[in-house]
Amino acid sequence: MSIGSELKKLDLAEKWTEESVLIDCTESLVPQFALDIGKSEKARAELLLKGKFLAFQKACTIIDRNDISLISQAQALLRWHSTHLYCSRTGKPTQKNVSGSKRVCGNDEIVYYPQESLWKTPCGGRLRRRLVCR
Repeated sequence: MSIGSELKKLDLAEKWTEESVLIDCTESLVPQFALDIGKSEKARAELLLKGKFLAFQKACTIIDRNDISLISQAQALLRWHSTHLYCSRTGKPTQKNVSGSKRVCGNDEIVYYPQESLWKTPCGGRLRRRLVCR
């Protein structure tokens, strides 16, 4: 199953390129993206993909521990983008950059970034950036 073909079935191929955000990159350099398909398309996606969407809290009990962090970061970044559609200084619409790492108020070149913090993973001890949602 190709994600591209599944998105085409759901008529989300164009939305994918415009609204997806880069979340992480695997150690083998495979980019990982997130996309909010929206409540209106949820039932159609469940039917086509022969699956069921779960609330994040319920899903945490059945998905891999490493994926929980990735999904949590995706959810926080998608929420940040949905709540920062307009410039707080000018009131004009902001535009998401290609990777989803910032929003820009076009006329005034005002740039907004989601808040991130550094933390160490409990197992590996290496520093990683993670999105902080407030």
